[in-house]
Amino acid sequence: MDKSDSQAMLRDVSVNFNLRDPKSNRPTQIYMVIYANGKQTKIPTGCKILSNQWDNKKQEPIISKVFSNEINKEAIQTLRIINAMKFEVLKKSLYNCSVKFNKFKINKDMTEIKTTMTVTKQFLNSKRTPKATNMMKKAFDEYLIRNTFAKSTLTNYGIWCKMWMNWVTDVYKRDSCKAFSQEALNDYVNFLLKNGGSNVTVSKKVKFISMLINDHIAINNKYGIRPIVFKNLKDKRKKEDKLRGEILDDEIKILKEIVLPTRLDKWRKAFVLQLLTGQRCSDLLHLLKGEYKVQDDVIILKTQKCGTNAYIGLNDEITHLIEELNEQFIKYKNEESFKALFNRRLKEIAKMAHLDRTITYEGPYQTVCVDKLCDVISTHFARHTFVTKMLRVGFSAEEVGKMIGDSAQTVLKNYGHPTEKDEINVLKKAEVRINNVQEPTSQYNEEDELKKVLLMMGISGVEIEDMNEYQIWEILIKEHGKLMELGVNVKTVKEIYNHKNLPLAERAKMLQKIIEEISQKEK
Repeated sequence: MDKSDSQAMLRDVSVNFNLRDPKSNRPTQIYMVIYANGKQTKIPTGCKILSNQWDNKKQEPIISKVFSNEINKEAIQTLRIINAMKFEVLKKSLYNCSVKFNKFKINKDMTEIKTTMTVTKQFLNSKRTPKATNMMKKAFDEYLIRNTFAKSTLTNYGIWCKMWMNWVTDVYKRDSCKAFSQEALNDYVNFLLKNGGSNVTVSKKVKFISMLINDHIAINNKYGIRPIVFKNLKDKRKKEDKLRGEILDDEIKILKEIVLPTRLDKWRKAFVLQLLTGQRCSDLLHLLKGEYKVQDDVIILKTQKCGTNAYIGLNDEITHLIEELNEQFIKYKNEESFKALFNRRLKEIAKMAHLDRTITYEGPYQTVCVDKLCDVISTHFARHTFVTKMLRVGFSAEEVGKMIGDSAQTVLKNYGHPTEKDEINVLKKAEVRINNVQEPTSQYNEEDELKKVLLMMGISGVEIEDMNEYQIWEILIKEHGKLMELGVNVKTVKEIYNHKNLPLAERAKMLQKIIEEISQKEK
């Protein structure tokens, strides 16, 4: 084989990796397709992948933060197999052709390049697809016509849409339908993350763009554009880092006492009711409207988010607030609009009350933020305040969970904000509880058990009910003086009840045995 034949063979060899079914919603096989000497051979790689994880242009799996770590590990393993197969083909091709790259030279005198490329009639007659940026602008305009938004929301949507179009023209540089592909969307996500976007903000922007593509551009499948998949990126902030906290007692006192305009007074009272009950804003609205039932002086309110019951103990203050505010809030129907208005009014009240305590929290950009309480306060602060105070006075997490309609785990993980003093008090209470295990029985328990003894001896229950401890022991001495004859004095009997190492049940058995011995002697 001469050099010209070797070069011709090398040029004729091509290797491609294709999906068996690119339109499948399930993982599909990856095949290696080799074309050599006019023949095509299809070889299975033994790997499967979803179509939205495959880069058709690069012919390799997509590795991105959009997918989970497990999926990315599988993609890396697939990429290794593909690269190994490419290397084997290249090695055998070079070996069989005996080509030496250092002998390829370009003619310096070449002044023109000849081409044999032909243009088909189908290509000449075909219509050009519109630019991706124009299609996106049209989709955005349609979306605005069908929906109504607040001015700030509309501004954000416009900025996000323009940001994507600038990326297509300046970075992606392919202003065509390819910009609507899964690969392009993944590239856009990576671009935003590399340029300082947080997971939270990137998710909002990309979710909006993917909604426009799926609902307005790909819906008719006019240009072969398929729906794309996007899942919100994981928020790396922990629950305790987000903007939540306890409102202190002196701040609550100021909120209650400050003189407010009539239009704000009802919102102040609604917030006080929320502080007393710990309910979410959505549940508070149903509480104000009287949509609950009462049993044994306890309100049973079905929560909107979890569908569980919240049990609210009634007192004069809660009853008065519900009765006073019922007519003022009965007109509110939409929970979201009620919550938004409530938060705005609450910030107004907090600013008038000068609640300017510094709040430190982690923002959506994984940066430490410092703000005044009056600038960031929301209705959800009331739920956190209620839970923290209930835990502080000694209620268990399970009991507090019953009050707010949530689980004990959620109460401890999300809502409690114990101070260092609270943690110390918990340890001190534990010490007292452990030490009191060996303490003498309380007066109430001793009297209760002694009354049971009198009942066993045949004394009327009506007579026993009003007796105190002294009277009980007096009867024991008077009616059963034979205790002395048995060598068992009253002091010994009392010591049985004060025995430090025996529970009450065991002490009662010992005294019962003495009574039985007395009965036998009397016979």
